Amino acid sequence: MIDPSLKKKLVHEDRWSRTYEVDEGFFAFESKFEADGLSVSVEELSVGWDSWGQGERLSFANAYASKPQFPESDGKVLEFLMAKGDEPVWSTVALCLTRHSNKKMVLDFLLERLRSGSEPKSNFIQALYVLGDAAAIPNLHEPHDRLSQKTKQAQGELDRWTIYDFLKCCEALAYLEEREGYREEIRPFLDHPDELVRIHAQIALAGPQPEEFGNLPE
Repeated sequence: MIDPSLKKKLVHEDRWSRTYEVDEGFFAFESKFEADGLSVSVEELSVGWDSWGQGERLSFANAYASKPQFPESDGKVLEFLMAKGDEPVWSTVALCLTRHSNKKMVLDFLLERLRSGSEPKSNFIQALYVLGDAAAIPNLHEPHDRLSQKTKQAQGELDRWTIYDFLKCCEALAYLEEREGYREEIRPFLDHPDELVRIHAQIALAGPQPEEFGNLPE
């Protein structure tokens, strides 16, 4: 939620969200699901989805992912997105899926996303450690080991998204296995020449934060 005391100028609005300029060259996103209490049923979503372009689908997914609460009625919406979405949509709502009551279904879905497709995997990895099922550990070892080898061979020439995925794998395994060695793999990136990589390394080293877990179903 944007601080209401901030001076802001509305620069874009659609059905699902608003974008404000809060300072020259600095912008803030506001989800109407969070700010206005907007809701949508699976019936409403299914009527419009096929006619939406990719831009509107991602706009919806991005705003929906900012919902502060996911009551039981949202389960059908999450299932719809799992069935009808694509990689960018799934990546955007990955953390939301952990709020679904059927944890086994969500685990299987996330593991399949981890194994397939070409999108960056960080959001799926985050959702897996939030879900907290030890069954994910062997599946996280594969990308971790592959990316670890890639970082050693690349000699600093890796793209950001590959580094982000590796850092998130280390963060997830450090949390799930409670092993300090994974944090040691993160530390060299604190001195990376790319500031954004350094920031991601700091986040990964800090480990999962309480707000990531929200109100998970029992």
